Amino acid sequence: MEKGNYEIIRFLDWEVVKLIPHVEKYTAGKRSVFRHWHTGIEILYFLGGDSTLWINGKEIHIKEEGIVLVNSNEPHQLIRYETDQARGCTIIISYEYIKMLYRKVDQCYFALDKQHPSFEKLKWYMKEVLSVYQRKSRNEFYYIKLNNIVNEIIYLLLTDFRIENGEMKTQKYGERYRAIIQFIEEHYRENLKMEELADRFHFSKEYFSRSFKKYMGVNFKDYLTKRRLLEAEQLLLTTDMQISEIALESGFIDIKMFYVVFKKEYGSTPNIYRKEKSMK
Repeated sequence: MEKGNYEIIRFLDWEVVKLIPHVEKYTAGKRSVFRHWHTGIEILYFLGGDSTLWINGKEIHIKEEGIVLVNSNEPHQLIRYETDQARGCTIIISYEYIKMLYRKVDQCYFALDKQHPSFEKLKWYMKEVLSVYQRKSRNEFYYIKLNNIVNEIIYLLLTDFRIENGEMKTQKYGERYRAIIQFIEEHYRENLKMEELADRFHFSKEYFSRSFKKYMGVNFKDYLTKRRLLEAEQLLLTTDMQISEIALESGFIDIKMFYVVFKKEYGSTPNIYRKEKSMK
């Protein structure tokens, strides 16, 4: 990631899509992804597992097979993927490629309708995408087939799931909170106060508190704590830093409180958590 929670997705010259198999990403110990956004249109296809996503202020629950679409520049997060055998895939389609095919895409919003006859067709295409990718080692030209399927997916999105000028109010609200999320990402290690953030973005303290919880699904304090804990977890697993150093580096001034919130979140103390993970 670059510049806070804005994610840069780089496509090779011949690529129109990035594909991420869930079995490779979520069985490696990482069951969640923090809030971020990117220009590409993202489609998540779940074949199993009880999953919870947060997209632009709303929580979405997926059980067993399901498809979720994330529009360009929509803040989103995979909160939980409860399975030891993650199955399915995520594709991120190049926004520049879609815009080359349809110049008015900036004025569009895509929304999946499960009742639409094309929804089952979209599901079938996602299965094909995963199947082609899984056989790539046996076919050096797999990406040609993959790109063809993605073109069919783009066609479905434009013809059957496109809303012209739709959700503009929601998008504008999302833009405001992208700036807020990014500011938190850049300053969560500091002694960040809700009052200061509200003042910076020209909100009253009361309105900021209400709107933050409404949009983010969690209050400001809990969100900030969660972000700091994710940083602490990464430092625990990737460095030899002392626990007290990790706590301070992650933004926790009170070391005792760090132990309390860490154990509440991960079910064990930082020391035990580090030992258990290093043994796997």
